[in-house]
Amino acid sequence: MKQYFMEYESDRKVCGGYSHVWGFASSIKTAKGYIARCRKREAGHNPRNFRIYDAWADCPEGEHVPCVYREA
Repeated sequence: MKQYFMEYESDRKVCGGYSHVWGFASSIKTAKGYIARCRKREAGHNPRNFRIYDAWADCPEGEHVPCVYREA
């Protein structure tokens, strides 16, 4: 079974950075639904640069997992 997570940027600084993880999903469709939900909930912090990653994809040691969807 696949697992995806959504990451986005906003004007809110948390732990020294502006990048945030929104949650995990078992399908890309569900992860895309997180984008709409995030835009509503975090509207005051200007969420942008949404990326969905395959959490269990094969990747070289020390590399970030591959991005499977991107939306500005």
